[in-house]
Amino acid sequence: MNLLDKKKSLGALVIGLFLFISCEENGSFGLNGDDVAPVEFSSVDIDITSSVVLLDSIASSSVGTLLVGEFQNATFGGIEAKGYSRLNLNRDNIFQIASEAILDSVRLNLTFNYIYDTTALANSWGLDLFSLARPVTDTIHITTDNTVISSRLLATGDLQITKLDSTYVLPMDEDWGQDLFDRLKSEDATVVDQEAFETFFRGVGFVAKSGVSSNVLGIEVSENTNITMYYREPSSTGEIDRELTHVMNFHTVASFYGLELDRSGTPTENIQTFATEYLPASGKRFVQSGAGIVTKIDISDFQNFVDMTEDPRIINLAEISVGPIDVLNENIPPPGSMFLVITDERNTLIKDRGNFRAIQRDGDNQIASTSPVELVYDAETRTYTGSVTSYIQTYFSGRFKRDELMIYPSNMSTALNGVAFDPEDVKLRIIFSELQQ
Repeated sequence: MNLLDKKKSLGALVIGLFLFISCEENGSFGLNGDDVAPVEFSSVDIDITSSVVLLDSIASSSVGTLLVGEFQNATFGGIEAKGYSRLNLNRDNIFQIASEAILDSVRLNLTFNYIYDTTALANSWGLDLFSLARPVTDTIHITTDNTVISSRLLATGDLQITKLDSTYVLPMDEDWGQDLFDRLKSEDATVVDQEAFETFFRGVGFVAKSGVSSNVLGIEVSENTNITMYYREPSSTGEIDRELTHVMNFHTVASFYGLELDRSGTPTENIQTFATEYLPASGKRFVQSGAGIVTKIDISDFQNFVDMTEDPRIINLAEISVGPIDVLNENIPPPGSMFLVITDERNTLIKDRGNFRAIQRDGDNQIASTSPVELVYDAETRTYTGSVTSYIQTYFSGRFKRDELMIYPSNMSTALNGVAFDPEDVKLRIIFSELQQ
């Protein structure tokens, strides 16, 4: 076994000692010092430069969530979110309705999967459901998109949201429900199939009710969120007592949400132009889901470490950390994790087979895009950390190098959480080993 091979074989044995090594110190390692070649372990912090970038293409359709509501945030400004969706009539699921059938009610069933401000959850929130004046187009939508909501109110009500695993019910407008029921009963041309129905009824808009406490909620786009028709038909006895339901859903048709943002008077107010790098006057760096604010980092200083390497070295561990982040609002939890998305001088995301190119998890192919490494949030230290050892090893070997990365929240399309931190609190620490001279 040559010395380099021997050094590699020690890697698994010494991992537990890495935490004892400071940035400035070197040390030797040996099992009693006689039977193995002496190996020196060192650590170094790589200088990172950073800026703030506003992205322009945050997906808001086919993400399983419709963000709805209003909120004023001292750091990120005013937020107004509205949801838009077609309605699937599910015409094939309903047979000929008897002429004697009686409509009892039509109800909007809602489930939620996100709450922006978690103070007592959303105990005084409310929702209005309007019909759309223009249909939802069959394209990929982003958060800057919107469509026209009519003045026709279909449902309204106050909601006491106490938990996210419950269904909340609002009654639909009786006239609208009766009209639709009568059309189905008579097999009117406007409801003969989905295409005809969407020409007749263009969809719905979800809007936060005026006068309620400000908050933004995520309506879950699943089979649990639907409009259900309850009616009775004659049974075998001739009585109109056979209870039936017909469910019309949102999760099988096009839907999206749009955002209107006003950052005036906040530390982020100058972040207005897409794909432009900003150095905020506050000196802070920012990340915000939904709104598309990310922090761009440059790790090209690691190349200097590579260039200065003369003796054989092994990268044993590499870790990126972000934090401690600022305390913005204890009732608005930060994103649970962050990705390191690959970018370039154009400040755009690089697509790869439906995914975005990102640093991959340790042990995975670093040229792939399906398993991004996560910087996981620790609430006690208020810090995000994640291992990028495989990527740094690949970079060190010269097989794949990318210096420009974006700190990108894992819930970018399904939330509005944001964080702020000092630029010096983004750190890349490398622990490496080499043979003693």
